[in-house]
Amino acid sequence: MRRHRPPILMIALGLLAPGCSGNGGPTAASTAGAPGSVILSGTVLSLTVAETGQPVAEATVVVAGRSYGSDTTGRVVLDEGVTPGSFVDIVASGMLDRQTLLRSPAATAFSLWPRSSATGLDEDYTSRLVYSWGNDDRPGTSPLYRLAGTQAFIVPSAELQADPAARAAHQRAADEVNAAVGGAVHYSVAASAPAGAVAFSTVVDSEDEGCEERVLALTRIRLRAGEISSGRIVFCNPGAVRDGTVVHEVGHTYGLGHSPDPNEVMHAVMLRRQAEGLGVRESLVMRLMLQRRGGNRFPDNDRGISAAASGEVTIVCR
Repeated sequence: MRRHRPPILMIALGLLAPGCSGNGGPTAASTAGAPGSVILSGTVLSLTVAETGQPVAEATVVVAGRSYGSDTTGRVVLDEGVTPGSFVDIVASGMLDRQTLLRSPAATAFSLWPRSSATGLDEDYTSRLVYSWGNDDRPGTSPLYRLAGTQAFIVPSAELQADPAARAAHQRAADEVNAAVGGAVHYSVAASAPAGAVAFSTVVDSEDEGCEERVLALTRIRLRAGEISSGRIVFCNPGAVRDGTVVHEVGHTYGLGHSPDPNEVMHAVMLRRQAEGLGVRESLVMRLMLQRRGGNRFPDNDRGISAAASGEVTIVCR
């Protein structure tokens, strides 16, 4: 069975606390842009649904304290110039409230995360799978962790590479992630990774300090400003290297937490009826995560990403 304990979070020296939470923050303009720079009046902002790409009409958009409404095509036209780095607040029916920045004249397209979806995605599910990394009793309290870049390598130990069933399970896990995101990110299984690549080693080691009673596996990820730069999967139970546990742990390397749905592979507890691969909702969330910055805060706030967590996080699965 997979269960979890709250993650061990080791923060690098010099870490700053996030600048604001996902449920608040000031609405006045900041001055993140270059001195004297300006985003001109007449600049067009466009709003779309992150899942479908459809325009978001009748949204309330506050830019640097000035309120606008989006038209039927999801457009907002600024009627006064603002400084790059100005705060943007977006509220729309059926969407999670977005709190972000107008970072530059070239970054004027804003996607909104659906509050609910025909796929069964809802606000609670998002808060648990994306923003409660290893901490299901406090949904929405963790930052969004996401893979750095678009390519990652899974590097099994020599022991696992010599085990055909384990090697096949690792390849299935990579294939599941690649299929879930439609090729936008590519995972490869390899004997080694290029220097500087995002890589995750895997090993069987029942003596690891995290391998407590009934622990199947654990995943450690290393973070730089909320982005996952590398990591290590430790299988405490040798049998876990040949089944859906491998997909589950590789899902953690992507940035997924634990699903509240017992029928999904990312659920915290392994049950007999549990899936061996990533489902429709899990796959949708993975694609939506690509539209967000590491360090984003629930429900959808990326203003504090410069102070996002760096260090190491461990999630333990029983």
